[in-house]
Amino acid sequence: MKTNTLVYRLITFFAFGLLIIAIGCRATVESNDISTNTIAEQVTPTLVVTSILPTATREMKLATATAILTSPQPTVSPNPTSTPTNLPTATYTPGPTNTPRPTLSADEAQDLTLDLLENNADCQLPCWWGFIPGETNWQTAESFLSTFVSKIEFVGSPTKSLYSGYVILPVLEDIYPISLQHVYTIRNDVIDVIDIHITNIPTYSLPQILDTYGKPEEVWVLTARKPREGNLPFDFALFYPQHRFMIDYSVQGQLQGNDILGCPTLEASILLTTWSPEKEFTFAEVINRRIPRSATAFLPLETATGMTIDDFFQVFKETDNSECLKTPSELWIDP
Repeated sequence: MKTNTLVYRLITFFAFGLLIIAIGCRATVESNDISTNTIAEQVTPTLVVTSILPTATREMKLATATAILTSPQPTVSPNPTSTPTNLPTATYTPGPTNTPRPTLSADEAQDLTLDLLENNADCQLPCWWGFIPGETNWQTAESFLSTFVSKIEFVGSPTKSLYSGYVILPVLEDIYPISLQHVYTIRNDVIDVIDIHITNIPTYSLPQILDTYGKPEEVWVLTARKPREGNLPFDFALFYPQHRFMIDYSVQGQLQGNDILGCPTLEASILLTTWSPEKEFTFAEVINRRIPRSATAFLPLETATGMTIDDFFQVFKETDNSECLKTPSELWIDP
C-alpha cells in the first residue's frame, strides 16, 4: 500500500516538475519590473515523497554546522482545549556565508538532517529548523543549510523580489527512494513560505500535533469513490491559521461496503506548509500551491464524515487510538 501511495505522490511531483522547467525558462527572460503577483504564480513549489526513516541514536550537536540563526522564536498561543508543549529557543553560532559545499562529512550531514527532522531545532511551528517565515533572512538560512545539504537550486532569479529555493537533503538511497526536498519561497530576501515533506517522524504524528497545538480551526478530507489500480489515497488536512501552518496526512484508504475508511498511522505521508504573518492564507490557497490538486476536491470534516472538529480532536489526540475516519463512497468521484 505504501508503494501505491508513493506512486500517487510521484505522479504529482513529476507533473509539477514539467511546470517548474517551463517556469525556470520563462523566469530568465522576465524584465526586472515584472509584478510580484505574476512571479508568485510562477514559483509555486512542489514536494518530493519519501520513505520511512530509521531509528538511530544521534549525538550530533547542531552547533557543529556553524549556522547563523539568532532570530527570536515565535510564541505559540495555547489552545484552551489542549496544553501546548513549550519548547526551548534554538540559538546558533555565526558561520560562513554561501558555503559552496558541505563542511560536514556525509555521515555527519545525515545525522544532522535526522536530528533536525526529529527535533526541529527545538522550536515550534511555524518555525522550521530555526527558520521563522517573515523573519529569517534567506542568506542566514542558506549559510546554515549549505554546510550539510546536498544541493540548493533556485526557480526564478535571486535578483528578483520573489523566487524559490529548492533544498536537496542528504539521505541514503536505501532510506529514501528519491531525493528529499524542502522548498523555501523567498520574498525580498526573507523566507516567506516553507513547504516540507515528512514521513514516519513521531514529532509530527497526528496525536503529537493535536497535543502540542490543540484543535485545528479546520479539518478537510479527500478521497475517491473506489480504488484505481489498487491505490485509494485518503487525505485529511489540519488547518492552523492561528499558528500559521497546515499539515496534510495521506494514507491508503480502505473500501468497506459503501464506505471509505482512512486510518491515521505513523507511516502516513505528511505535507507541511508554514508561512509568514504577512500571509493570510485560506485553506484553499495552501492546497492550491500543490499542483495539480484542487481545494474544491476536498470536503469539510463534518460533511465528509459526520464528525465535528471537537470530536476529531478528542478521538485522535490519544496516542493509543485505533479509530479510523469513515466517509460514504457516494460523496466522492471516481479516481
